[in-house]
Amino acid sequence: MPSVQHYGQEYIDGSRARIAARVASYRRLAATAAELGGEAKIAFQTSLLAFEPVFFNDLLLALELHFAHRAPGPRDAYGDPLEEVRLLSEALLTGDGTLRADPGPDRQSSVLGLAAGDRVRLREADFVRLAAAFFTEAERRLR
Repeated sequence: MPSVQHYGQEYIDGSRARIAARVASYRRLAATAAELGGEAKIAFQTSLLAFEPVFFNDLLLALELHFAHRAPGPRDAYGDPLEEVRLLSEALLTGDGTLRADPGPDRQSSVLGLAAGDRVRLREADFVRLAAAFFTEAERRLR
């Protein structure tokens, strides 16, 4: 499929809403722990802690998929949120979750600041920050 140079604002907004709905679902699930007591609460929180990076890593792949046909930016431009998502997704799909690309000096300008060899294990706060930067850059560069 040829690369896409531009996405409409309606598409970007719809993608943002779909991602936000999934984050909201996770937050509702996490809030359930507050309603539990005793050992059930501890067991639920322990399970949720293990589930969190699985869920947000998968949500990162969904975010990438919404814009998978975008024209590539500068090769491995790690300081660009669009390319950061692409590199992290690639690590999840082909690199057993380990970031292979060496971000070099751009590591400081990246959203998450991961380096080559780091495992991609996103927590809610990491994903939310990265998704916000991703959509801001998508509106700037792809609209």
